[in-house]
Amino acid sequence: LPLLLRANQHPPFEERDCDICHEDRTNDELSDPEICLDCHDTPDPTGGHSIAKVGSKKCVDCHSPHASQQDYLLKAAVQ
Repeated sequence: LPLLLRANQHPPFEERDCDICHEDRTNDELSDPEICLDCHDTPDPTGGHSIAKVGSKKCVDCHSPHASQQDYLLKAAVQ
């Protein structure tokens, strides 16, 4: 599995605690930002996640919920 693992891992994924996000949720529900907000604070008030910038996007549009080579679990295509 080493080739599948990325430098930056979301703690539940790293700890193999999948149920924190996945238990009793459908695939559609897994892309709902409310799941992220169960553990994470509202978007960064410093402007990194201003409503104007994020709009109606979902967290998983830009962030990998599991692991990434990019800081902040950003997907490679997002810069």
